[in-house]
Amino acid sequence: MKLFRKISFTLFAVVLAFSFSSCGNALSNAVLLSVPAEIRSVSYEERQKDGYKTLLNGADDFSANFTAAAFDDYEKPDNFVVSPVSVFMALSLAAECAAGNTRTEILSALNVDYETLSENFAAFFSNLCFERKNGNKLIAKALPTNSVWIDERFKTKKEGLSSLSEKYYCYSYSADFKNKISKANAAIRQFVKERTNGLIDKDFNLSNETAFALINTFYLKDAWLDSGDLSFTPDKYDFKEETVEKKINLLQSLYKRGRKYVGKNYTSFYTSTTHGYKLKFLLPDDGFSVNDVFTAENLKEINSVKDYDGIDDENRLIYMTRCLFPEFKASYDGSIKSLLSEKTGIKDFFDKDLCDLSAISEQPTYCDDAIHAAVLKIDKTGLEGAAVTVLGMKATSVGPEDEYKKVYEDFILDRPFGFIVTSPENVPL
Repeated sequence: MKLFRKISFTLFAVVLAFSFSSCGNALSNAVLLSVPAEIRSVSYEERQKDGYKTLLNGADDFSANFTAAAFDDYEKPDNFVVSPVSVFMALSLAAECAAGNTRTEILSALNVDYETLSENFAAFFSNLCFERKNGNKLIAKALPTNSVWIDERFKTKKEGLSSLSEKYYCYSYSADFKNKISKANAAIRQFVKERTNGLIDKDFNLSNETAFALINTFYLKDAWLDSGDLSFTPDKYDFKEETVEKKINLLQSLYKRGRKYVGKNYTSFYTSTTHGYKLKFLLPDDGFSVNDVFTAENLKEINSVKDYDGIDDENRLIYMTRCLFPEFKASYDGSIKSLLSEKTGIKDFFDKDLCDLSAISEQPTYCDDAIHAAVLKIDKTGLEGAAVTVLGMKATSVGPEDEYKKVYEDFILDRPFGFIVTSPENVPL
């Protein structure tokens, strides 16, 4: 069992613009239908509006609830990390595509109403974007990307795609899922890999029955310091994990003004990066485990702490605290369909008889699966993480066929013949 068996990280960020690197040859298997509206900066006045604050609060509540639920559902003996903001943005795309009770259930899980989401998502998304370079060297970056991938035979509503592009900064691609599924999957894999700086290189194995897929990716990188790395403690510390005890050197963060926050059966403090990203720690008290304290309630409480009580005016004291913590890696890779259905109340979205995606689809469609993958690396130089959320949709009936002329032929094997068996990736077996 690895150190820090279960650790959660919420990818929230601040400010400005980003660049898009070109994708490789695999993306030639898809056709770019439309690009997002231009990312804009968000003014201070816009961030003070009630609708924007309501959306932030909804995202914060969803983050705590989803993360705690995913943690409870997690069984692998590895360090645990998810990106609730990636799931939040993917479900926001789904809400825009949905109607009726399907939309109502998704919005309820996101803790916002449709008007608030529709009018403020662009500002929410834009405020996550950030990039800083020193010449050609990337120093820090936060890059969310939304995209919709549509089977070339599947009919979508133009106004639905337009809303995704203009309100949700969404790329639109067309691919041949029915006849060239391996190439369609390869295109999506390449797109996700490019958008996550190579951290997520995964075949999502969407089926040839896919009508369309909604995908969010998120990439984050930043350093602890403007120059140089964090140093390790000269002495090793005892790190106790259940019945195992190890001696390791810990990283020494910079001192921050404040004292540790004392919660029920845990304490918390944080370290931050050059550009203000925070890594907040939740430390169980003696006699308690991470399982005891890693709850939605405590996550909300920690994320609401803004003052770590660093100034004692009565005694004229200023408290400074630093974190000593180890290097670690964490990951997650799996279906979150059951998790969303059972823990967030999103049910109709996954029901082929009840799902209503009529805001974008001209035929009955439902979400067949929801896949989430995330990785995070914390070391002496800083942090780097990435996530992807894929919502794959299937049509419950085939599209109209009267537009195609049918030609019937015979293929007669009336003499000796040879054959090749291939894998789904077209590898000869």
